[in-house]
Amino acid sequence: MNAQQIATAAYLSRVCADYCNDGNIAFRAEEVSRGSVYFEATNVLGDLRWFEKTEDFRCFIGPRGGIRMADGTLARWVKR
Repeated sequence: MNAQQIATAAYLSRVCADYCNDGNIAFRAEEVSRGSVYFEATNVLGDLRWFEKTEDFRCFIGPRGGIRMADGTLARWVKR
C-alpha cells in the first residue's frame, strides 16, 4: 500500500467506526491486482446480540487513493 491508500484506509476506518453502533467492527485490507486494495469493514464477526443489526462496508481503493464501487450499509456515510 502506498501513502494515499493508507490515508484513505484510515479515513474509511474512522468513518465506519464512528457510524457502526452495534457490536465491534473488524477491518480487512488486501492488495489485489494492478495496485488496488480491497477494503472491508464488518461487525458480523463481533459479539452481536439478537436485537443488534449487522453493518458492513466494502470497496476498492485505487493506486491514487480513490474509492471505487462502495457498497454496504455504511456506504452512505462515506464521502468520495
